[in-house]
Amino acid sequence: MSRCAKRTIRASAGYRRRWKNVLVSNLTPVTSAPADSIAAPQEDGLLHCKYMPRTRAWGEADAAYATLTPTTALQRVELGVWRGQGTVQFHRATWEDLPTQYTIVNAFHQLEMKEYRGATVVQSVGATDLSDRRILR
Repeated sequence: MSRCAKRTIRASAGYRRRWKNVLVSNLTPVTSAPADSIAAPQEDGLLHCKYMPRTRAWGEADAAYATLTPTTALQRVELGVWRGQGTVQFHRATWEDLPTQYTIVNAFHQLEMKEYRGATVVQSVGATDLSDRRILR
């Protein structure tokens, strides 16, 4: 992976303006463990939030609950894994910046950053159709 060979990755997310910056640095290849345990040690899967708004009732939900896609459903082939240090920064947003998600971004912006605990970059091919997702209760 050529970008990881540089040992630093910078990324940002935005819609009408940037609302998140991510920096991953000092990347080194991970080669000492089996592929299954490198990227996701002790990981049960991907956490999702399912939310369906109630028609004509702003702020109410017809459905709102957590779901999980098991790690075994992630049909991907890992081509490389790198570990390093990572940081993330959320920028305050307005309704005009992100009409449907500005409150979420602002909630992340207001969180106190206590500690950065490292970063992992995985280069892979493949994905899942999420048909194995299940409701968490």
